[in-house]
Amino acid sequence: METPVLITKQHILKFFKSVNPQTQKGIQGHAVISAGSYGKIGAAVLSSKACLKTGCGLVTAFVPKCGYQILQIAIPEVMVVTDEYSNSITN
Repeated sequence: METPVLITKQHILKFFKSVNPQTQKGIQGHAVISAGSYGKIGAAVLSSKACLKTGCGLVTAFVPKCGYQILQIAIPEVMVVTDEYSNSITN
């Protein structure tokens, strides 16, 4: 078993890039989330919120039709694309 590694603030600061408040959202990255099914749309909501909080400028969530209203109400800044099926994503 490997020894656990402690990640310190100094480790994080080597990779951290602060966001210029004047930056346009279109150049801050675009995340696409494919998640959720009937009764499990929270996965798409939480994943989309995480993307926004970590600095993605644009987030698109691909969900079944049953999740459209939930995402639009919970996080209107996320773009939502729905699958043709109502309760799950097409395989």
